[in-house]
Amino acid sequence: SAAPIRQWTHGKKIGCVAFSPDGNTVLFADLFGEVYTVSLLAGGGAEPTIALGHLSPISHMAFHPSAPSLLTADREGHVRSSAWPHAFVIDCYYLEHTSPLVLMLPLAAAPLILTCATDGKAVCAWTAHTGELLRKHEADELLSMPPPPQGGADASSSGAAEPAAVACGCEVAAQG
Repeated sequence: SAAPIRQWTHGKKIGCVAFSPDGNTVLFADLFGEVYTVSLLAGGGAEPTIALGHLSPISHMAFHPSAPSLLTADREGHVRSSAWPHAFVIDCYYLEHTSPLVLMLPLAAAPLILTCATDGKAVCAWTAHTGELLRKHEADELLSMPPPPQGGADASSSGAAEPAAVACGCEVAAQG
């Protein structure tokens, strides 16, 4: 029921929104792969300025909790880390996926980033600062579930059972 404190009109569809860690800047990505920033401390006439771009629509934006980095992921599965507040400076890329992501989760308890493609069959664990792929975990393993029996009562109409998949994720720091 509250009135907005600021609003902007953008000529392209918006894909995702994030706020800087200090809460002073709003970021939004349009479906043409461009990220814009606007200072919330500036007067009401502040206009968005372009901060970075991908070659594909951006699906995820998040700040890493233990580093001044902005993480962005696009429709092609490319993930990049940019220096914040100088987002045009690329720190590194995380390149393993070839399809869009369903999950991009920077961990607060460890300098890691978890990613998962839209099929949800595997989660990748990356070092946050170097972009090194540490391990690719199968969803069945992470969910502590054995694969379903082949051809049993749970089998699909094609005769093969579907493996478990990850659709979302959250960090439980106490459990590591």
